[in-house]
Amino acid sequence: MLEKMPRLRELSLKRDGIASFSVNLEKFAPFLSRLYLSGNRIETLAFLDNIPETLTHLHLDDNKIKGVNGEKLRNVQELLVNGNQIKKVSTKHGNNCDEECITLSGMNKLTKLNVSWNMIKDVAENAFADTKELVELDLSGNPNISLPRDVFEVLTKLEILRISGNQLTFIPSMCSLNRLKHLDLSNNSIKIVEPDNFCNYQTLQELRLQENMIFNVDSNSSFLRRLQGLRWLDLSKNDIDYLPINLIHKHPYLQVLLLKNNNIDNINELFNVRSSYLKELYLEGNPLLTFTIRANNLNVHVAENRSCTINTETMTTIESSEENDGRR
Repeated sequence: MLEKMPRLRELSLKRDGIASFSVNLEKFAPFLSRLYLSGNRIETLAFLDNIPETLTHLHLDDNKIKGVNGEKLRNVQELLVNGNQIKKVSTKHGNNCDEECITLSGMNKLTKLNVSWNMIKDVAENAFADTKELVELDLSGNPNISLPRDVFEVLTKLEILRISGNQLTFIPSMCSLNRLKHLDLSNNSIKIVEPDNFCNYQTLQELRLQENMIFNVDSNSSFLRRLQGLRWLDLSKNDIDYLPINLIHKHPYLQVLLLKNNNIDNINELFNVRSSYLKELYLEGNPLLTFTIRANNLNVHVAENRSCTINTETMTTIESSEENDGRR
């Protein structure tokens, strides 16, 4: 019998080899607010029937959990269940949701949810209907996931969204996410970015589109004009074979642009644009030959651990080779 600990606010049992956790937390720690059970071998969550109303942070990542009933977690603000065996995301049990499902019904205080690196295939269209307070959401690493196009529309307070490594061929609608600051769409199968994907964003600062199949940036550059707050854009490891000059013309506030490991062999045209905003350009891993640079305080990275700083009215020629162009 565990002795009651009314003053206990935080309990951490990370990586302790726990296979079964059956403590009546409502009696043992009636004012517990944070419970960390990460990295164990827990399969079932019967203990959630007896948790105190004060519990706000629950970490269950890297276990063997197949299902989570959100109706028992109405006061939880931060829930981590990444690295488990969940297959579905739904609103409530009984609504096409079996024991291999996480339900979010009643979780109207939830601000952070991580369900990455599970086995999620299905996400219900109204899965996030009760989680409108979400600020951070991670669905990455579920390569067989099926996302309804409007699934994120209710998450108007979302600031961080990660949906990388999911083999997505399209970008779900995000027009209502007018507080979004960081968006990770990397390592998918996206070929085209449509203007309607983003609408008129003023807040998005960082956009990750690396490791996709994008080949024509200029034809899609109008979407960038809508991202007036964008400062950092990663288009590395795509199929871009020419300099996306319109990207610079149409978005003068961009400060960091990554175009690593594409097929670009000539960037002369870029330096005809005198941008006072772009500060860093990363071109490692491209088949660059000889180019002449004239730019305004731009730092150009052409090979790992090598870069050249370009000042106003300075002319510099860089010859890339197998030794310095990022190809080892």
